[in-house]
Amino acid sequence: MNNSLIKQLIWFVGILLAQVLVLNNIELFSFVNPYVYPFLILSLNAKTSRSALLFWGFTTGLIVDLFEGTGGIHAFATTLIGFLRPRLLRIVATQGGVEFDNLLLTGMGIRKFVTYGLLSLWVHHFALYLLDGLSLRSLGSQIIAASINTVFSFLVVLLAVLFITTKKAKR
Repeated sequence: MNNSLIKQLIWFVGILLAQVLVLNNIELFSFVNPYVYPFLILSLNAKTSRSALLFWGFTTGLIVDLFEGTGGIHAFATTLIGFLRPRLLRIVATQGGVEFDNLLLTGMGIRKFVTYGLLSLWVHHFALYLLDGLSLRSLGSQIIAASINTVFSFLVVLLAVLFITTKKAKR
């Protein structure tokens, strides 16, 4: 195993443990729950194959589903962003016509990172809330909940990325 793969596996396990042991227990205003685990799929190498994105999206979501007892809604939502990720990257890249090697803040720049992160997390959260509610009757409240959760989750991700980036820069 090479060093890069070991780092990715540690990152994967660490984020999932943080999600299922800590973040799943945070609930603000009875509906705001930070979901940062989709960031695992969003931060995979830009050249990751579609089949690998689907596999890791499904696996990541399934692990969260097993801990939350949610019957596959996280697996669906995370597989969906794995499927849509190439299109979402093209949307962000067309803003400046740039190819990304690094899908983190340092590789994309703040504006593209925020656009990519918010758009991707919103798709994930909307799918999650739509399946959780299983009804189009409350579509407005699902959109609001998905939007608020997206912003809150993205702020948690952004703080983590800034913390890791500044920690690396000090070394």
